[in-house]
Amino acid sequence: MPAPKDDNDTGLIYMLGVAHFEQSQFEMALSEFKRLVDRRSPSTNPLKPLAHRITGRTLAKLQKEGREP
Repeated sequence: MPAPKDDNDTGLIYMLGVAHFEQSQFEMALSEFKRLVDRRSPSTNPLKPLAHRITGRTLAKLQKEGREP
């Protein structure tokens, strides 16, 4: 998967996070999702609320494995 061009490339950032999550690379997934969650600019992109949801799932997986984010 190509690297995102900038922080406005939300679709690619989200998909990178999902790919990392599916590969059980939860720390890397969390960093990608946090990039979307921490953005303060207004957005109508439907992936931003999904990023909040999967960030919680990623944190739960990390806690279940006994790792801290």
